[in-house]
Amino acid sequence: MSSEPQRQELYAAIDTALSEGGTAAAVESLIEQLTATRDYQALFYAMLLRARVNLGVSPFATGPASELPAAVHADYEEAIRTSARHVGNLYLKERNIARAWGYYRMLDEPEPVREAIARFVPTEADDLYGVVEVAWQQGVYPECGFDLILKHQGICSAITVLSGTDLTGKVDLRNACVSKLVVALHAQLLERLQPTEATVRSMAESFLELPSRLEEHEYHIDVSHLNSVVQMAMQLPANHGMLPQAIELSRYGERLAKVYIGDAQPPFEHGYVDFTAYLQALAGVDTEAQLAVFGQKAAMGAATGETFQAEVLVNLCVAIGKPDRALAIAKQYLTDLSTDRSCPADAELARLAGNLPAMAFASRATDDVVNYLAAKIASLSPPM
Repeated sequence: MSSEPQRQELYAAIDTALSEGGTAAAVESLIEQLTATRDYQALFYAMLLRARVNLGVSPFATGPASELPAAVHADYEEAIRTSARHVGNLYLKERNIARAWGYYRMLDEPEPVREAIARFVPTEADDLYGVVEVAWQQGVYPECGFDLILKHQGICSAITVLSGTDLTGKVDLRNACVSKLVVALHAQLLERLQPTEATVRSMAESFLELPSRLEEHEYHIDVSHLNSVVQMAMQLPANHGMLPQAIELSRYGERLAKVYIGDAQPPFEHGYVDFTAYLQALAGVDTEAQLAVFGQKAAMGAATGETFQAEVLVNLCVAIGKPDRALAIAKQYLTDLSTDRSCPADAELARLAGNLPAMAFASRATDDVVNYLAAKIASLSPPM
């Protein structure tokens, strides 16, 4: 923001240019002065003022374009785009990504801002929160935005942001962010397990030096972070590259005192022991044994009228590519088709399994006439 004497000089320069050089000279003087004083918001409107003067229309740059004659609309819209790009670029040169985005958003041109975010390395003078707002909340470059949060604001902030954001339909982004959390927390745990004089070793080697159960008040990383990240990792796809590290984190959690594990609901009533089993199934480690564990839990739940255990098992089977088994489990334990459930419906399970007769049957049972006909048609002539 310019000082009061500078603003007075600005007005004096405008008046002089107007009286000595005319309208065009006064406008150019204003543009030069605003550029020099870095008043870019006013500069944008000054550039629009120049366009209006050149087009011979009303000079009021804040007026709506609809007031202008139709013959100049295209030229004026191009002037708006040119002015917005110019001012947006000036803000980018000054690392003011938040202000720059206001102009590039107007143009629906996010790429220059994406490139600036990708290159952004914050200093104390930068508006980190503004960049994160544009990158993550505005969705310009969410991957980089999450990196900035994790690196400069910490694991806690990253968990809060991720858990508080609806990423429905953005599975790849969510998986990428969960992976970054797993890597960060795993590295933090490994570092804190190492004696200062030792070279870096694997987590497995570090575990050998840990007791099977840590002392009541002993832990090496924030236990709430551990719990959140392990449970987030359970939503990663099967055979994901971060699952082995997530399993190691969960196995560390098994060693915590019960006070840090808390109470959990079936089928995860044993806390990290059950989390580890689920993660191992996803990773293809003794898959049948892990499925057997959750199969027993589903049967026990069904005996008392509970279905969530079976729903978890259905989701696990779908995740590891066993939709036919998922359908069989649903038919065995989830017989009340009128209730909401946290796993796919029978018709969707049948479609995933390629069982068109079962899909038609399930669709009719739920009065889904469209999917019923789709299954019938597909059974007559399978889609290409």
